[in-house]
Amino acid sequence: MRERLVAAAASARGTHIEDDNLVGENLSLVEDPQVVVGSFEETYLALPEEVILEVARDHQRYFGLRGPKGDLMPNYLAVVNTAERPDKIAIGNDRVMRARLADAQFFHREDLKTPLRDRKQDLGGIVFQNRLGSVLQKVERMETLVPALGALGDCADDTIDVARQGAGLCKNDLVTWMVGEFPALQGHVGRAYALAVDTPAPVAEVIADHYAPKGASDDVAPTEAAALVALAERLDTLVGCFAIGLSPTGATDPYGLRRACIGSLRTL
Repeated sequence: MRERLVAAAASARGTHIEDDNLVGENLSLVEDPQVVVGSFEETYLALPEEVILEVARDHQRYFGLRGPKGDLMPNYLAVVNTAERPDKIAIGNDRVMRARLADAQFFHREDLKTPLRDRKQDLGGIVFQNRLGSVLQKVERMETLVPALGALGDCADDTIDVARQGAGLCKNDLVTWMVGEFPALQGHVGRAYALAVDTPAPVAEVIADHYAPKGASDDVAPTEAAALVALAERLDTLVGCFAIGLSPTGATDPYGLRRACIGSLRTL
């Protein structure tokens, strides 16, 4: 499969975006992997790159392609079991891909009608935990925690200010159409929408990076500002859940407290 992915990408004058999980999924779906090159209209490249790759990868199990300069191409690679008529297969795949991207384009257009910063109050309608309040209340606690944590860590004032601004915006994308359709894009969508309204880049990066590390072996947040927000979110969850008796057991950990603890330690 890997050899055929490389060859198919070369035939399209690009390189495929490697993804070991996607390779594993496709290996479980086919017996004799063949690779078909598909395409979509270049107008869809105006969407955030993460959105296009999410549609290709998680909805369709397709691999994305990059051009010689590293830019995303309006093509994808589909792994199929038989490819006697790759042209017809590509037509069908293109039709599905185009429909998915058209939906994403609609969500993107509608979302941008409301600036990201104006969505904060809508978080009051999302319950974080019945006894700990809404996501809005959690965000407000995070905004209070960030300066205190920054002072403990001897962070510069401008770093703390960037982190505080990022904390105030970091969950606003949860109430967008795009994240409603593609939950895995939370953070990435927020960053893209923040940049669309001239939010300073360091603040926008906090929105995406404060989720790191998502797993035990993932990289931690790459900047001090994002690390402060990552700590504020996890410590708020840990203290709040333990305070109301929701400590994890050997069988259950519905609020991911073990993961929050490991993430906090690695970030520190």
